[in-house]
Amino acid sequence: MLASKTSPQYINYSYDQMRQGLLDIIRSMNLDQWAPDAVLGLTRGGLIPAVMMSHYYDVQMIPVNLSLRDFKSDFSTVINELDQSINLDSKKFKNILVVDDILDSGETVKQLSNIFAMLEKFSHFNIKYATLFFNTTNEAGFVPDYFAEKIAKGGHSNPWIVFPFEDWWKS
Repeated sequence: MLASKTSPQYINYSYDQMRQGLLDIIRSMNLDQWAPDAVLGLTRGGLIPAVMMSHYYDVQMIPVNLSLRDFKSDFSTVINELDQSINLDSKKFKNILVVDDILDSGETVKQLSNIFAMLEKFSHFNIKYATLFFNTTNEAGFVPDYFAEKIAKGGHSNPWIVFPFEDWWKS
C-alpha cells in the first residue's frame, strides 16, 4: 500500500542497520582516502551517529545546535557556538565531517553550508557531509558527500524513518 502525504509509510531502521550504514559510510570515506579531524553532530538526530563516528575515528565530536524542525535556530548563536568549539585559527582541524541522521528537506545542512561559505574563518576547512538517509528529492537540492541509504519522498511516497534511538522503549 502506498502512503499519502498525510499517511507516512513507517520504516523501522534497527541499530544493526544503523551500525552497518555507518560502516558503509566509513568504507566510502576510506576509498576517498579521507578521514575527519573532528565530527560535527547536528541536533537532534545527528548526535548519536556523530558520537559513533567520533569514537571510530577517535576524534572530538562537536554538537551543532542547528535545527529548523524542533525550533528555529539563531544563526549568530550557531556561529558563536562553532567559534567557541573549534579553534578556527588552529591547524588542529583540517577535515570536518558533519553528520545527521537524515537529509530530508536538505534545509538544515544547506543553512550550515551557507554559514561555512559566508565566513572567511571557515575557508581553510575541508568540510564534508554524511547522512544515514539521503532524500534524493530534497527541496534544497543538497547532496551529501556520503550516505548509507537513498530514499525518494514525494508523490505517493512519504516514508518516515524510525531510528533505533526513537521509540527505543517500545521494543
